[in-house]
Amino acid sequence: MTAASAAAAAAPYFLVAGGTNAQVAAGVNGAAVNAVKVGTDRYKVVYGGIASPYSDSYASDPLYTTSISQGMVDRRSAGSAFKGALTYTSSNKRVVAVASEAAYNYNTAFARNRSYEFDADITLNFNPVHTGSYKGFALRERFADRTQPTLPYNFKYVRHQLQYSF
Repeated sequence: MTAASAAAAAAPYFLVAGGTNAQVAAGVNGAAVNAVKVGTDRYKVVYGGIASPYSDSYASDPLYTTSISQGMVDRRSAGSAFKGALTYTSSNKRVVAVASEAAYNYNTAFARNRSYEFDADITLNFNPVHTGSYKGFALRERFADRTQPTLPYNFKYVRHQLQYSF
């Protein structure tokens, strides 16, 4: 593509911003765009982000591949993902456990990035669970272990929650 600037080269595309492999060049008024100068008035543009007002800036993923600490929508990165999960619920429904493993391929023309995450999520209900709305306290423990080729190379996340259902 021939253009006078990186911003002009990127103008017709929805581009990821701040994604996993964002390679940016200065655009109009210093704005960052995913275009890199590769010659005189020639730019390489990487595009293919996810645009949705319902899935950006909070953990809600219409692709159903978000783990505890990441997802393609959360990281604003195009690519592919695979996820598998096992769920256990005790016969009295007081213990619910979920273990999952996910693989994310955020490779672009600019960089290679494969991330992996293992998650464990256990909820212990203090009161017996009855039909209808559950009213009672629960302790929820969440653990995530993410491995990625960028800093931090190994990210661990632990959350302790005490919750009450109304």
